[in-house]
Amino acid sequence: MDKNKSDTKSIILRQNTSIFKLGSSIAITNKLLFGDIESFFNQAFVLMNSRDISSVKENYLSNFEYDNDYEAKMKFRYWSPSEDNEKAIALLNKVVEIRSKHFLSYYLRGIANRNLRNFEQAISDFSKVIAIEPYYTNAYRKRGKAKVSLKDKLGAINDYSKIIEIENRAISYFERGRIMQEFRHFSKACDDYSKAIEMDQNYYEAYLYRGNAKQFLRDTRGALEDYSASIRINPTYTFGYVQRGNLKIKLKDLEGAIEDYSKAIETSPNRGHAYELRAIAKTEIRDIEGAIQDYNNAIENDSHPSPRIFVDRGRLKVNLRDFKGAIEDFSRANDIYDTDFSEACYERANAKALLQDYQGAIEDYSKAIESYNDITRIEIETIYLARSKAKEALNDFEGADQDIRKYKNLNEG
Repeated sequence: MDKNKSDTKSIILRQNTSIFKLGSSIAITNKLLFGDIESFFNQAFVLMNSRDISSVKENYLSNFEYDNDYEAKMKFRYWSPSEDNEKAIALLNKVVEIRSKHFLSYYLRGIANRNLRNFEQAISDFSKVIAIEPYYTNAYRKRGKAKVSLKDKLGAINDYSKIIEIENRAISYFERGRIMQEFRHFSKACDDYSKAIEMDQNYYEAYLYRGNAKQFLRDTRGALEDYSASIRINPTYTFGYVQRGNLKIKLKDLEGAIEDYSKAIETSPNRGHAYELRAIAKTEIRDIEGAIQDYNNAIENDSHPSPRIFVDRGRLKVNLRDFKGAIEDFSRANDIYDTDFSEACYERANAKALLQDYQGAIEDYSKAIESYNDITRIEIETIYLARSKAKEALNDFEGADQDIRKYKNLNEG
């Protein structure tokens, strides 16, 4: 072999070895100086997503550093108990003690503070991110949402406008449109949704939200067209069918609404709310058995069904003279409400009266009066009148007369 070539190879090998050693030294130095940063950050991130992620299985910090859209792509929800957010903040505090300009830790800490409803502190954290990385749009986005929570309308709009200035993407106009709508600037919201659609004609969510805004502007035809457009672009878009169905209810097109809710159920069979809406529509057309079956499915597919579902199903059971089944539903509504739910007590009292359990009925009417509040959909004087009839059935004519007088006084008032 040529000696010069051999010497050159030897020099290159020594240089490569030296570079490798230098790289290893830098890596070791970084590990010594900053190694805990990665560990603290990843642990905090997992804690903040503890309902979806159980352990550190990947390097989340690295993913955030190398992909600005990583968070949006993965659709992290940051759902976790308060104590997990507090632990995450403690870990992130350690990171910024080591590296005072570690903007991603301020960003994550801002989210944790927002989750704890420490909105002022969250805004401070997101502002620190922006001071270090003025083009990091996620920080403006999260800061804007925190400002919405504090009713800082101008501040929130300014943050979303800054995102448009930096990115000028369809999603940026869509997001500002939602903020405009949040503050009831429906016309401006429509303008932003229209701009998003102009930039991306297949932006079906922008059509849906523009339809919502148009409803507030009393543009019913325009809203219906937008909901239809969202479905035409994405035939499996559940919310498009639900919103169009809701609008058809307002337009008294009950059959059309039922068709849309059925389509929503077809696209998302485990979404309880669509069953509930279809049950309400079926009740209007007197399809009682069909409505009860839909309420059954709504309850089965909802991990936290509302007490009103049981009240509504109980009323239908009364229509079918299933009084015991109705009473069970009204009782379950009370159990969910964790106290006496005035409307459930009233309806349970009616069912007991139909079973001639007048004493039980009187007790429930009394509970309905005691727990009466603004969400009760019946007039309180109606409860007094019903209780008077139950008392009369037990020959308590004096008590019945007192309730009648109360009923008349309330009506006159």
